[in-house]
Amino acid sequence: MPDEAFVYLIVALNVVLQVMLIRRLKLPSGAKRNYQLTAVAIPVLIMLATRLAIAAGMIHARVAEQSGVERLFTMTASVALLAGPLLVTLAALVSRMRRR
Repeated sequence: MPDEAFVYLIVALNVVLQVMLIRRLKLPSGAKRNYQLTAVAIPVLIMLATRLAIAAGMIHARVAEQSGVERLFTMTASVALLAGPLLVTLAALVSRMRRR
């Protein structure tokens, strides 16, 4: 299995875990749904933006061929792929604590 398939698998499992954690919170159903959709949308939009940047030739697909700015973009996108859903879960937790 290629490395990028493993990355997609890790990101998908992270999103599923965060959605399950948000689902267990005692929030109004509308707020819960918004947090769940946001947790799913962030990685999807980041992956789509990265793929579009590669297809448009803005960044190289191989990290070894990337310049410093391209590596910074790739590193930021990588961190956001994993941290985005986690931050949404933390926001849902803070929201639940404030509603008490």
